[in-house]
Amino acid sequence: MKFLPNLALFLYFLSFHTKVPAQAERYCSAVFPEIEVSDEIVYGYADRHDWWGEYKPSPLVLKLYEPKSDTLSKRPLVLMVHGGVFLIGHPKAKKDILAWCDSLSHQGYVAASVGYRLGFSLLSKASMVRAGYRAIQDVRAAIRFFKEHHETYRIDTTQIYVGGNSSGTIAVLHAAFMDESERPIETYGVGKGREACDLDCLDCSGNSFQHTIEVAGIIALWGALWEPHIIDPEENIPTLLIHGTRDHVVPIKKAHPFHLPFFPTLHGSAVMHAQMQKLGIPHYYHPFEKKIHTFYHKRPLFDFPNKHWETIWNLGRDFLYEQVSIHTTRSAPPTSKKYSFVEQKP
Repeated sequence: MKFLPNLALFLYFLSFHTKVPAQAERYCSAVFPEIEVSDEIVYGYADRHDWWGEYKPSPLVLKLYEPKSDTLSKRPLVLMVHGGVFLIGHPKAKKDILAWCDSLSHQGYVAASVGYRLGFSLLSKASMVRAGYRAIQDVRAAIRFFKEHHETYRIDTTQIYVGGNSSGTIAVLHAAFMDESERPIETYGVGKGREACDLDCLDCSGNSFQHTIEVAGIIALWGALWEPHIIDPEENIPTLLIHGTRDHVVPIKKAHPFHLPFFPTLHGSAVMHAQMQKLGIPHYYHPFEKKIHTFYHKRPLFDFPNKHWETIWNLGRDFLYEQVSIHTTRSAPPTSKKYSFVEQKP
């Protein structure tokens, strides 16, 4: 498989953009000057982790972005999920996720910042896995919500994309690739007390909408899987893998998060790249040399954005544009038929 230089990919998109009719600029540039934002949309209810072992159903909420005055009857949807080690974060508070949603909606997508249940015991590796599983269930519940209400939000259900940052990426990757037979043993219940209960099936939480879960593509920002073998040959989901090679929070290879052995082992983007390449699953792999975790944030205050945001945004925008092209009558870039595994080493 040949490696396609980033410059050639950029020049292709530039030439394509200049040759197509005006209506095809959608998904390439900000063709909608105004957007509409809806806070606190409840997509379900689910029992959250509680330190005292109590069952407390809580609302699951998302923040929705839509292009204003859009007349298209079926629109692609992008669900973006924030990071925070499954302990902190809110769909209205993460600047990078809101920037993704804002930018995408100006280009013609419906985009949502998806909240999920948080919390686990720092003294239990099993509790950490169960926290991740609850987030996976919540992402799948959000997908079912939009499938159920696709007419209300004018969603093309064949074009639902998911993306995330850090633990949010861990959630969306498992939501897309994990099936019921691949549930971690910890999710069935361990020990006594709060962690003893069975968290139930992947689609048995959040809401009761009956829909299958298929996604048309994944933007995986510094993410990982518990086990790479959950990526199966038939799960032909185009994926964009972006990761810093010096990420010690979510490792790019196989390691413990933060290099702390009491965290569950993770398999990062390098391992997923190898698995996808072996199975022939279409994907792009961008390891950024010497970059650390969430490297489009500033240090030390973790403000957003820095100079790397534009690079990451452009990679995500072009990836989504390619997928949308495949699903519509719009001419698609040549790489949509023969994917290259693009390495980024600035």
